[in-house]
Amino acid sequence: MSVFTSFEIFLTNLGKYNEGELVGEWLRLPVSREELSQSFFRIGIGSVNELGHCYEEWFITDYECPFSGLYELLGEYEDLNRLNYFAALLEGLPESDRKKLGAIMGSGCHSVHSLNELIQLILNLDCYELLEDIREESDLGHLYLQEQWTCSPCGNCPMASYIDCESLGRDLALDEDGYFTEDGYVRSLDHSPFSSLGDSFPEIPEEYRIIGQGSS
Repeated sequence: MSVFTSFEIFLTNLGKYNEGELVGEWLRLPVSREELSQSFFRIGIGSVNELGHCYEEWFITDYECPFSGLYELLGEYEDLNRLNYFAALLEGLPESDRKKLGAIMGSGCHSVHSLNELIQLILNLDCYELLEDIREESDLGHLYLQEQWTCSPCGNCPMASYIDCESLGRDLALDEDGYFTEDGYVRSLDHSPFSSLGDSFPEIPEEYRIIGQGSS
């Protein structure tokens, strides 16, 4: 099963890094502007070296990710406002949606390639369904027979002896863009790919904008 932990970034002083020194700290998101400012102060952002150069730039050298597939989506220069918003959305998810999200990402979710698309996914989790007891193609085939002919629980449907439930389940999964994961079977409820949710990105609420003027 997917295990959810906190979402953290290792915030690093870029100037110090270029001088051969790793100066940074782990920061658990979401945070406030004040908390980010304190973190910047601790790692020397805004300080001046002996040559009078001010350390103004930062980057992210590592992530502590709460589920598989996330680490590969994130880069060294991700927008902190978007990361903060993502962390807040993740923190606010009920356990059932966390399981669903973990299963979707664990499946490889080939339609999610960026932080923006990941946020879109979280905002549209109601477009997906997680069937925790369905782990393989034959399980899905049995479930279909049960639903169509009001059979007894999976494995006892009298129609199953006449039908190749594994092949049936394989075809169903292809038809509804579904995936089998260690957390169960996840499928799109409208049988359409994630990209159909659109390309627009929602405005980031002001309370999660922690740097600059924010971005939307």
